[in-house]
Amino acid sequence: GSVAPFRVRLAKLGVFGGERRGVLWLGPEPGEPIVELQRLLASAVESGPPRRPFVPHLTLSHFESARAAEAAAETLRWDPVEFEVTHVALMARRGDDGQFWLHHRLALGEAGLPDASPRPFAGMPSEPPAWISE
Repeated sequence: GSVAPFRVRLAKLGVFGGERRGVLWLGPEPGEPIVELQRLLASAVESGPPRRPFVPHLTLSHFESARAAEAAAETLRWDPVEFEVTHVALMARRGDDGQFWLHHRLALGEAGLPDASPRPFAGMPSEPPAWISE
């Protein structure tokens, strides 16, 4: 199967996490096309059940705790943005080092995964900046 290009609006500001980690994120509306896209991609590359339920989101930042992420969210004013999703980037990272590698860039509406070697994004530093671990 394939997913046709679609419009999405990033309007909802949210927080994931607990006492030892927090994530500030934006939620897409509608989320259904992204959930379907994730389901198709996961069925093509995973073996076994998912580790946890998928929640479509765009990560803005990581924090020491959910409480710290919530405090940051309270200081932000977010004006929703809407755009057309025509491609998807399949990314992965090794361990928890924060550096993602681009594995594939897929055009929506087309079937199949192209053969590509993992590579860093253009301009992505080879090592995380010092502030990430501060």
